[in-house]
Amino acid sequence: MSLPDWLARELDTIGAQNAERSITRAEAVTMLRDAIIRSADTAFRLAITAEFAARQLDAWHRARRAAGFPAAASPELFPDLPARLYVRPGVLRPVALMDGHDWDMASTCSTPGRRARSTRRKPTWPRSTAPTARSGRS
Repeated sequence: MSLPDWLARELDTIGAQNAERSITRAEAVTMLRDAIIRSADTAFRLAITAEFAARQLDAWHRARRAAGFPAAASPELFPDLPARLYVRPGVLRPVALMDGHDWDMASTCSTPGRRARSTRRKPTWPRSTAPTARSGRS
């Protein structure tokens, strides 16, 4: 996310004051926070909030996986199941995060290139006896 011009100017001013040790880091953070709250740039405030919410959701998922959330217990139920499965050719998904659609896709795609290789047809005759336009054979 790029900073709006008004915030870049505020950051330059407050950062210089903090670098000169005329204000503490805590005071600088408070001043920047107040500048963002006072601003009329609603889109920027919403973007900050959305980014914060996304980080909190990711942290929640990481904490549940580490604490043995039921989805993370799958390897204990099926010890031969790998931690990640292919859901599409070339796309691995952690088993703990898979939903129903991913399980359906994983059941039809076990390796990244399997489907692509099975659709290729190879000639059944030796290369030296392959029919050509000049030989007259068909």
